[in-house]
Amino acid sequence: MTEKSTGTDGPAGAGEGKAEGEGTGGMKKLLYHDSQLVQGLYAIILLVVLIATLQLYLAIQDVINRWFSYEYIPLINSLYFILVIAGGVYLIWLRITRR
Repeated sequence: MTEKSTGTDGPAGAGEGKAEGEGTGGMKKLLYHDSQLVQGLYAIILLVVLIATLQLYLAIQDVINRWFSYEYIPLINSLYFILVIAGGVYLIWLRITRR
């Protein structure tokens, strides 16, 4: 009655037939591939966001040219460029201060 079960119905039979540490190599490989997949998806999403940001930038330029009188376009463009630069500097500052 004190012998452990050698069947597969419980923890006693869970490690049968494997050398010590053999089961963890497959899990590490799986996690590594998952990590690569997540990084690849992250890179694709980042590329799509970059393209969308460029399109938005150009669309706002077009809106400025259509909505404002030609004599105010340089002033409005200057303000817009200052906002874009300030936003970029702020994002870089956030990234640096997080580390």
